[in-house]
Amino acid sequence: MKKRGFEVVSAYEKEGIQLPVRATKHAAG
Repeated sequence: MKKRGFEVVSAYEKEGIQLPVRATKHAAG
């Protein structure tokens, strides 16, 4: 699960979108 979240964050960061924080919060929730 952690690996998937990390991959998602990496993809978002690569795209240059400001959703890494939101994605992390959603994953944590």
